[in-house]
Amino acid sequence: MLPGSFWDALDHIAPYRYGMPPCFKSSFEVSSCEDFCREFLSNNKLGITVDQSIKEFIKSKRLAIVGVSHAIKKFSNGAYRELKKRGYQVFGVNPTLPEIAGERCYKDLTSLRGRIDGAVICVSPEKVEPILREAASIGLRNIWLQQGAESGAAIKIGKDLGLNVVAGKCILMYADPVHGFHNLHRFFVKLSGKL
Repeated sequence: MLPGSFWDALDHIAPYRYGMPPCFKSSFEVSSCEDFCREFLSNNKLGITVDQSIKEFIKSKRLAIVGVSHAIKKFSNGAYRELKKRGYQVFGVNPTLPEIAGERCYKDLTSLRGRIDGAVICVSPEKVEPILREAASIGLRNIWLQQGAESGAAIKIGKDLGLNVVAGKCILMYADPVHGFHNLHRFFVKLSGKL
């Protein structure tokens, strides 16, 4: 039996990370969520474009994850590991952590001056402003305020500092290659016109 709501449907198919669940395989002539999304959106039938600030950010291939945590269940830890799997050069930033996943963790963005093209910020909103000011001071322009880090004030400060700020979006839905649940989620966000 198919689930009754959109969110139930997402919960139903999330376990099928790299393939379509059986109920969808009979409906579509593709073998995976990724294939379906690529085929459906390749003709730009929806006329949806990705925001220019996102396009600019995802060109960055050397990223700092600010606020990275040793706790595996924290988003920052998962993003660190997943972005590495996707081929990004990723650096953990947390002044209280000496290492993350066996690699050196840096105390601040200044320690990475010239080695990074962007920063994904995963801290509480009240801690964001000094990080934005530090980024501007070292010439780091591309900033992604991960969901939970953003605030109206932080976005305004970032823009005032001349930073390219992306907020209210999940980096894993945009950092290529997008696959699994994030690809499906991205597809539904595109359908809603909010990508």
